[in-house]
Amino acid sequence: MSEDPRSRPPAPRSRSRPERVAPVSQAQRHFWLLDQITGGHPVYNVPRRYRIRGPVDGACLERALGEVARRHEILRTRFPQRGNGPVQEVLPSHPFRLQIVDLSGRTEAERAERLLALEAEAARRPFDLAEGPAWRATLARLSTEDHVLLLALHHVVFDGWSRPLLEEELSACYRAFARGMPPPLDPLPLQYADFAEWERERHSDERLDRLLDWWTERLKDLPVIDLPRDRPG
Repeated sequence: MSEDPRSRPPAPRSRSRPERVAPVSQAQRHFWLLDQITGGHPVYNVPRRYRIRGPVDGACLERALGEVARRHEILRTRFPQRGNGPVQEVLPSHPFRLQIVDLSGRTEAERAERLLALEAEAARRPFDLAEGPAWRATLARLSTEDHVLLLALHHVVFDGWSRPLLEEELSACYRAFARGMPPPLDPLPLQYADFAEWERERHSDERLDRLLDWWTERLKDLPVIDLPRDRPG
């Protein structure tokens, strides 16, 4: 019997990957292919800018960024080509490197000019998806009480749904480390690679063939409507 496409699919589950390699999702394959076609053009870089009023402990912020990357494998994933396409390869967790640029000794005009240049550089510098990771961070120190955090992430690892989670976890980790405490965050039940493997199983050729058979059988008796055409068929 053909599969009923209205049946509820099984939920994604956490999987063990001894080789730390997983398939890419359909969305990731799309962005990877565009990156190959455009030669690494930064059009799919996602820049984020955060103005921070007050003192910032650079070491705590760097540690917080590293903790977020440790929790989320996608932020330490590279995309080498294997066979005819890319795979996700998770890199080991290691200390994050935050670039800190001190502009506090410059005039206000010089600070503004240099900050614009840093923002442009962060947004436009391409990522090497095969080497990874596909994100970076720069902290511009305008004074002891005024800072700008610049993040740049490639769309292959980040989207609009990711933004509030990244901001929430980064803030929680920074506050905890500044107090000498561990971050109050629960372990993640799933990683993005778990979703990618689940998606591949759901969209296998065999399953799509079954779904096509199911719909073909149920729609076979519908009347054929000869729609008007604006040009010869």
